[in-house]
Amino acid sequence: MERMGYTPGESLPIIVEIQNKSSRSVVPEAAIYQMQSFFSKSNKTKVLTRLIKMNGQQVSAKTSETWNCQIYVPQYPPPVLNCSILRMEYALKVRLKITGSSSLKICMPLIIGSIPVQSVYSSDFVTQPFSYITI
Repeated sequence: MERMGYTPGESLPIIVEIQNKSSRSVVPEAAIYQMQSFFSKSNKTKVLTRLIKMNGQQVSAKTSETWNCQIYVPQYPPPVLNCSILRMEYALKVRLKITGSSSLKICMPLIIGSIPVQSVYSSDFVTQPFSYITI
């Protein structure tokens, strides 16, 4: 992942280098998840929702391959991190499904924001939309 923060509609590039030295085939998979936590005095409830998923091609045993894909960030609200009764977060999970075995996976936090990074940090002041200009 190039960075942690993306806005809806942006493409999130994923590059997975697979060196399958095992005797089983593997299939790469990437997905964006939304995690919602609800807190009360007596209870804590968590809801995990998969928003989008991409599957790669099967990688045969004893072979190597690089899987390149792009996931377009879906239209969802920004995370809620500083509320005492609700927490909403996002994550990118990359997994290798292994035939007849447990999967290998890595989960990385993802921030879905509302203002694209390039429009805030661009050096070309004139092309900035008025709402993003700060003086």
